Formats: sequence, C-alpha cells, structure tokens
Amino acid sequence: RLFPTTLDTVRLVLVAAPLFDGDDRPLHAAYRDKVVALVGELNRERAGLVVFRDRRMRFAERTALFSVADVMVNSSVRHGLNLLPFEFILCGSSRRGGFVVSEFLGCSRVLPGAVRTNPWRDEDLARAIHRLLNQPDHDKEYWHQLQLQQCRSNAVLRWGVNALVDMKRIRATLTELGEDVLRAGCRVGIAKMPHREMSTSYLKAEQVYRAYATA
Repeated sequence: RLFPTTLDTVRLVLVAAPLFDGDDRPLHAAYRDKVVALVGELNRERAGLVVFRDRRMRFAERTALFSVADVMVNSSVRHGLNLLPFEFILCGSSRRGGFVVSEFLGCSRVLPGAVRTNPWRDEDLARAIHRLLNQPDHDKEYWHQLQLQQCRSNAVLRWGVNALVDMKRIRATLTELGEDVLRAGCRVGIAKMPHREMSTSYLKAEQVYRAYATA
C-alpha cells in the first residue's frame, strides 16, 4: 500500500507450503487462517492481485514460475540452507530477475546483489520489492552475471574438495605435533529442526535487554 500505482501492474504468486507433524496433522493452522484472510482482503481490494498456492510446488512447476518472475521474495524467519534463490538465478536465462531474501537465511550473505531485509518489518520489505521492480536493465544484467558465477564456481563438488583439502591440512599439522590421527574421520549430516519448535512470535526488545542485564 506504500506504492498504490505499482499494485496496478503486478501480480503476487504466494506459495505457502503446508507443514505437518509426525501424526500428519497440519501445523500452524491459526497462522494459515490469518494468511488466507489477508489474501481474501487484498483480492477484494484489487481483484487478482494475489494468486495463492497452499501446497508444495513440484520442481518443474517451480522452475517454470521462476523463469518468468521479475522478483522472488523469500521471507523465511528461520531457515539455514535454502537453495531456492540459487534455483531462481539459474532459471533466469531469458529474464533477469532480482530477489529479496530474509536476513535470517544463511545464503543471504553469499549471493551478490541480494536485497536483505528483516521480514518482520513490512515497510522495508515493500520498499525492497519496489526497488527491484524498478531496477534498470543494466543493473539487473550486472548482478545476474555475478550471481551466475557464484552458483557455477561454488558447486557441491568444489565444496567437497575444499573440505577434503582442509582435512588433509589439519591431519598434517596434527601429525607434526605428534598427535595420533590414524582413526580421524569426517561425518557430514543434516540436522533438521522440528517444525513444532518454530515460532512466529515477535521478539520483544524489553525481554532481550533484561536477559542481557541479568546474564
């Protein structure tokens, strides 16, 4: 609503992947109801403004959407490794799109040209989207090339090779110090946070101040 004229020229595709607990029961039902109500309110004000997808999108469907989108917004409040921005970059062969990412995403610090925002600050998020929608073509092309280079030069193979090189360097150092490294090894795993631990509550500044004061 900060940019009413822009609303007449855009369409928002909102993808909300449903979450379920171990018993296959939906999580965050109250939050979902709020989102559905807000979508209805926006579409009553401007018909067709929001296209709501309350389901997970298949890979082919998702990449097709990325290939025609002008801006991608990822507003996760708690997500470490998220590959969606990388998929968006690699789908931009014909269209140079920008992306707004939550500052709580791990990948937000490694992608050049990413507009980082705090998703709890609605006006900042709106300004970031508006900025990218009006970004000059030469800027889009410049950042897109840097992002492509980042994706192609930091693939999984390079990450694995770098990890092995670091392990060999550490092993050599420990050997020189007389340490027993015959049984040294490496384990790579994925730790996933249960959805029930996620929270959509605001962090109150007063509570943070009190916690620091008593720490």
